[in-house]
Amino acid sequence: MHDVNYKILGRYVKLQQKGYVGYKTVRQIFTDNVEQLLVDYVKKAAQIYHGLTPKNIRELAFKLAQSNDLKMPPTHG
Repeated sequence: MHDVNYKILGRYVKLQQKGYVGYKTVRQIFTDNVEQLLVDYVKKAAQIYHGLTPKNIRELAFKLAQSNDLKMPPTHG
């Protein structure tokens, strides 16, 4: 009906039953406050017609974490 992949939907339902969705806290890099600041920045950039691509946002988040010496999980790839 809504053209949602059944595997993605099944994974979401399993996570929902366990009580969480999204990254587990062991992989969380930013505090909730810092993450909200980043979200607000991206929204503001979009409002002034300077939209950022998903890759730009990932790079921005990475640089933010690096500049604040935050512990990050190892990258794969």
